[in-house]
Amino acid sequence: MENRELKRVFDQVKLSPERQEAMLERLLSGERSGKTVKPMKKMVAILVAAALLLMACAFTMATGLDQRILEYFGGTEEDAQLLAPGFMAVDLTSTAENGAKVYISQVYSDQRVLVLVGEMTVPEGTVLDQESYRFRTWDLVPIGADGQEPGGGYGTYGTMGGDFVWTDEDPGDNVLSFLETYYYEAANLEDNKQSWASQVDHFVLTWEDLIDSVLYTEQEDGSVISAPAVVSGSWSFKIPLSGKNFGWNVEPVQTIKLKDELVQVEEIYLSPVSLSVRLANENGILKDLLSTWEKQENSGNTWGNSVTLRDKDGKKIEGNMIYAQCSPYVGQMVLDFNQIYDPAQFQGGTVTILGQTFSLDNLQPVAE
Repeated sequence: MENRELKRVFDQVKLSPERQEAMLERLLSGERSGKTVKPMKKMVAILVAAALLLMACAFTMATGLDQRILEYFGGTEEDAQLLAPGFMAVDLTSTAENGAKVYISQVYSDQRVLVLVGEMTVPEGTVLDQESYRFRTWDLVPIGADGQEPGGGYGTYGTMGGDFVWTDEDPGDNVLSFLETYYYEAANLEDNKQSWASQVDHFVLTWEDLIDSVLYTEQEDGSVISAPAVVSGSWSFKIPLSGKNFGWNVEPVQTIKLKDELVQVEEIYLSPVSLSVRLANENGILKDLLSTWEKQENSGNTWGNSVTLRDKDGKKIEGNMIYAQCSPYVGQMVLDFNQIYDPAQFQGGTVTILGQTFSLDNLQPVAE
């Protein structure tokens, strides 16, 4: 199969020229490696690879999964099916009084992360010459099936902003595209356990004022140095939670002993893009225990940096620790992977937490 024949295959799936060339390079690398391959076997191998690629691309096109979500998580078309349970195409629009319109077209969510993709159309005459953008403020509130926010039946919640990626594909128009990431947790105080998503029906999201993100600086004391608004306004949305029962988890029966005090590992949760660990201490001294352990055993680094995930073959999974928090009673951390994984491959693997290793033999899909 020659280059021109493969290019006809790619024309059917409408990939970008850069992605076409990269995939052609991988498919044809066997021909250029200098190895002796029988022509028929080589042809079969290339046809199979092209067929697999077409299947993956067709799945991406059929679901409508935005390429930016895959690229953000370090994935390719072949990984689209792993994210499908958490993906939802939406049609959400909010318009400010000055006419500035924000449109959200896609949502990806699991029990820890929420990713939003869309675009913003600003009023004519607005100068868009900043290197990057962000909203000055945001507010993300989980809402239960009863229509109440936490405190109205299922405890408390916390949210954290992640990456805000804004692009201006055509500087000549008045449209900006964005991908925004948030992390969340919801606590069920009635049974003294975290119930991160099972009782959350949707989110209420509010954004205010688009600004130059370069001029936005958070001080050590928690105060913020902000910038004048590029586009003033307020935009609110009701965001569906598509991935509330998405992912794999295990509830270990083991505990960790710190200074003769027991710390329970309540849950280990895995999605295709991240690992999360939840700790608890019924005596309300978890924060003190972890602080002491960090100083004495972890060179002052946060306890989340001690968490190591290995798959069933013993391979260490690389990623970025997004946050590690704790209160007197509960603690949680999230590790974002550098690429997309099938959580099934971690069944039989291990997670090491605070120096103690836990088996993932009983890792199972999250129950509905």
